[in-house]
Amino acid sequence: MKNAIKQEGLLDRVASMKFIDIFSPALSKYPEVFKQVSGGAAQVPIVAFGEEIISEGNVDITKIIENLKTR
Repeated sequence: MKNAIKQEGLLDRVASMKFIDIFSPALSKYPEVFKQVSGGAAQVPIVAFGEEIISEGNVDITKIIENLKTR
């Protein structure tokens, strides 16, 4: 994902990227994402920008790139 973002010249729009296991206490730092995951409203894997879920059920690079372009 990082390479795709870099190739599009959008790396400066991403402050940080991290993997968070949905069973980890670290997910509680993102209450809206936690609520959707624990309630079954969102399928994993999830890509989120902050509290906004961009892609769920798969890592959709095209969707992620398009979202970054509009930010």
